[in-house]
Amino acid sequence: MRIRDLAAEIWVEFSAKRAFRLSLRSEKGERFAEISYDPQQKNAELRVNEVTGALAAQGAVTLRVFVDGSVVEACGNEKTAITARVYSVPSTPLLVEVSAMEELQSLDVWGMKPISKDRLTTGG
Repeated sequence: MRIRDLAAEIWVEFSAKRAFRLSLRSEKGERFAEISYDPQQKNAELRVNEVTGALAAQGAVTLRVFVDGSVVEACGNEKTAITARVYSVPSTPLLVEVSAMEELQSLDVWGMKPISKDRLTTGG
């Protein structure tokens, strides 16, 4: 699955009480974003790159992820929302990778129309 123009919505559901990682990388392997969750960790946090939020899930974990330029927003189980900035622009479209395919219940990716041509930023 490819994400072009850094604009997409991702809906994913993972099995209950299992760790997972959803990675967004360029076709050349450049890291853009990683979204992960490990319920076995003491604070059971949903993580988007270095930004974390508490997520105590009793059953399956559903994620709704929005990518728009340098912003990645992830909502876990409609309770925890994390917004992270990404200060790199990949050289190719993004690919969606899942670390624990056996835990994957469903995955949908939709491309979106970018809000503007100049919405990408670089940090410094």
